[in-house]
Amino acid sequence: MCRIQRMIEKYSECLYVKKRFLANEAVEHILTALSLSLLLLVSGTGIKISEINLFVSSLFVLFGECHWLAGAAPDDEEENEEEEEEQEKEKEKEKEKEKEEKEEEEDEEEKEEEKEKEEKEEEEDEEEKEEEKEKEEKEEEEDEEEKEEEKEKEEKEEEEEEEEDEEEEDDEEEKEEKEEEEDEEEEDEEEEGSSLLTLPLTQFLLANCTEHLRNTCALWLGTWSPKPGARDLMKALRKKDFRICFSKCGEPIWQRTGVLGSQIEVDVHSAVTRE
Repeated sequence: MCRIQRMIEKYSECLYVKKRFLANEAVEHILTALSLSLLLLVSGTGIKISEINLFVSSLFVLFGECHWLAGAAPDDEEENEEEEEEQEKEKEKEKEKEKEEKEEEEDEEEKEEEKEKEEKEEEEDEEEKEEEKEKEEKEEEEDEEEKEEEKEKEEKEEEEEEEEDEEEEDDEEEKEEKEEEEDEEEEDEEEEGSSLLTLPLTQFLLANCTEHLRNTCALWLGTWSPKPGARDLMKALRKKDFRICFSKCGEPIWQRTGVLGSQIEVDVHSAVTRE
């Protein structure tokens, strides 16, 4: 009896541990135990009623476990399959949820990047506007400077023109004053020249020159003053340079009288030298 009970306990423990994987083996041992119990009952050995009740209750417990293993296993498989399907569905849902979360995160990142890009573009636009504004201001300043320089240049040119005009006026005044002085000097020289052509000089020239020269000198002395060479003549007479006098002023007279200039020049020069 103890042997049967140990067998029942052993295989009950195996049933709890291994469950449906030992179902066929457990049924075989249960049948063996039942056969053994029947033999014991038939043999009429002294088995107490309490031991029989314990044995029977153990058999029912073991039989109930075997019934559960044999009849409920397919249901468990279906349940397991359903559970696996549910788990797979849960996993798929989790994956889908993770995918959605990931997509949302990517969307958020894209939105952030787009926002940053827009902000950067706005900043660049602002910088470009600032640069354009600074460039325009700089160009305006340069234009103002050019206008100022042009204005200063015009003023300077006007001042230079005024100075030149004043200088020209001063030069003109100086020239006029100089001409007036020269005219006065000429008038003085004319007066001096007329005093030089005194009777003794005329007589000296006439007395010491040839007949042709005397005629020329007489003609020249009587008609020299209105001719264009009067100024040079006055200067020549004042310096007593008769060579210059006759070379500058006597040419028209030589042409009139037919007297050669060289003859006059030599005769007058010799006459003056003798004087």
